[in-house]
Amino acid sequence: MGPGMDEGLKILQEIKDLVDDAANVTSKGKVSSDEMINEYSVINENIENTRKIMNDVSSSLKEQQKGIEQINNAVSDLDKATQQNASRAHDTMEVADLNDQMAKKMVIDTNKTEFFGRKEFNSTL
Repeated sequence: MGPGMDEGLKILQEIKDLVDDAANVTSKGKVSSDEMINEYSVINENIENTRKIMNDVSSSLKEQQKGIEQINNAVSDLDKATQQNASRAHDTMEVADLNDQMAKKMVIDTNKTEFFGRKEFNSTL
């Protein structure tokens, strides 16, 4: 073999080595790409799970808001009823005071009046 052949074999060996290196790099790139796709799938799944959790929290908050509104309405109704009861109690007290005044006046007026059997009645008290 001549010097040109040795030189050609060296070049062929270098090309083969370059092709092998390129194949290795490509293989590693494919593995990295596959790993990224798998990681992306995991990230996507985590995003979906987070979205579901946020929706659940949002629904729970809406239910709590409805419950708070119902409690506020009930408290408002109780406040109105309490105010009405207080007003009725005040009115009842005014009527009772008026009745007391009328009863006292009737006793005073009755004590001023002479009628048959009064002395006997008073002596039994």
